Amino acid sequence: VEVTLDAEGIAAGSCSCPIGDGGRCKHAVALLLTWVEQPDAFEAVEPLGDRLRAQSKEELIAIIDRLLEREPSLESTVELALRRPESDRAVDLRSYAEEAFEVGGFDPYDYGYGREVAEALDPLLERGEEQRATGHWDAAGTLYRTVAEVVCDRSDDVHDEDGALIAVVQTCAEGLGTLLARVDDQDLRSPALEALLDIYLWNAESGGYGAGTAAASALREHTTAEERRQAAEVLRDHLPAPPDTAPPDAVTFGRPSGDSYWNRDHWTRRVLGDLLLDLERDRLDTEDYLALCRRTGHWGECTDRLLELGRFDEAADAAAHLPAHKLESLLDRFVERGAPETARAIVEARLDDADGAAPSLRQWLYEHDLSTGNYDDALEVARRRFRNRPSTDTYEQVRRAAEPLGQWDTVREKLLEHLRDARRPTLLVQIHLHEDDLASALDLVEPFAGENRTWAFGVSFLSSVADAVADADPEAAIALYEEGARRLIDQRGRSNYAEAAALLQRAKDFYEEMNERDMWQAFIDTLYEEELHRLPAAQDEFEKAGLL
Repeated sequence: VEVTLDAEGIAAGSCSCPIGDGGRCKHAVALLLTWVEQPDAFEAVEPLGDRLRAQSKEELIAIIDRLLEREPSLESTVELALRRPESDRAVDLRSYAEEAFEVGGFDPYDYGYGREVAEALDPLLERGEEQRATGHWDAAGTLYRTVAEVVCDRSDDVHDEDGALIAVVQTCAEGLGTLLARVDDQDLRSPALEALLDIYLWNAESGGYGAGTAAASALREHTTAEERRQAAEVLRDHLPAPPDTAPPDAVTFGRPSGDSYWNRDHWTRRVLGDLLLDLERDRLDTEDYLALCRRTGHWGECTDRLLELGRFDEAADAAAHLPAHKLESLLDRFVERGAPETARAIVEARLDDADGAAPSLRQWLYEHDLSTGNYDDALEVARRRFRNRPSTDTYEQVRRAAEPLGQWDTVREKLLEHLRDARRPTLLVQIHLHEDDLASALDLVEPFAGENRTWAFGVSFLSSVADAVADADPEAAIALYEEGARRLIDQRGRSNYAEAAALLQRAKDFYEEMNERDMWQAFIDTLYEEELHRLPAAQDEFEKAGLL
């Protein structure tokens, strides 16, 4: 247990107990009380680093010997520290980096292994930072290239659960990016450019560890036109082959079955394409740009460009490859460009897809039909949405489409009948409340007495109904609060008692507003005699709430 004090008081704290984060636990309180009441029991201790610096060489060696005797696994850490390379030659740096992976007492798939290796590599990264700060770019570039290469080569054999080694690669990429931004010497730039490409390719072809961001930024922002051309050639050489099943030549609005959106090669094509399109955007003509979009699966960019060119059939074919969440933002572009029927056809063909697209696309179709005055089609879409996902929102959408057609009364009765047949009383109540038909809502919720006591509704729902009708019908609200409280008490448990007391506090407020304090007292007395007298925890919660 630790608590840190400053001039203002408690600055920080920690404890190893489950709730000790920040020192907000009983153990921290006990420590502080002991410190206040028994200050002489505490001993002031200098920071460990200061105490070690005060020791002689022989004493430090003896301490290390004792540590190694107690924890032999530390031997590899000590060995690595002793072998810290004095030269900046790649061969020495590589040897040190390779040895960092030989962590004593650890298997490469042990939890914490990656973090141990990353910590062992810290001295190299610190040296790289020093070299950057002093302008030794040749040495810095060699170091960052070597460390990144070793980590990437060994990554498949390492359990790096918290991404510590990925962070090492990111640091190397950032260092190489700084070199490109500061150095004009081509002999230094070319190896740095090659290393950044290797990092980006490794990240893309490994499934995306998250280490490619810094490399991509450097290649986008700190390269010359010729370097971007060279990098683009390398990326093109590494593009996975296109899928076997290509979209047919004719316009189609369904996604090709052979082009799975989450296919591994598809993902790699897209990641490489992200950078390729940026590197080659200024030098590609329209057709080459479109070809690269298709090759790398950048169907959104492809659709955008085709829409700008007014090639709507080709744009629809490209849009057919997109998942629903990416397609939605493009549909309005079809409309804006004067191709609303094409957009509608894309959506209608996708509605029966099994990829979960139908709800969001039906919403777009509904809004489109409504905005264009196509109320018949909007009504059909809205009714289908209500049947699939009945709610007050979809109920309201049906109303918005049916009213202009003069069909709302008839359609409304069919919707309510559907909910009654489907035994959806909760939604029926919500709809009546939505329409301010409080009497119909209460008819479904009440009565509470005898065998017909309404167990179909949960306590929180009864409470929400009570809140909704309280102003218009406080007596009904009181009955609902009391019913909810009784159920919570039946369920037992201090938290339920506290919630029951909160509900009855609302009921008590209404009794007082109605000047019916005697009725409130009669209710709480009856509740005490029937339930609370044998429930000490409930009595405690009710007393805290001021109800007893």
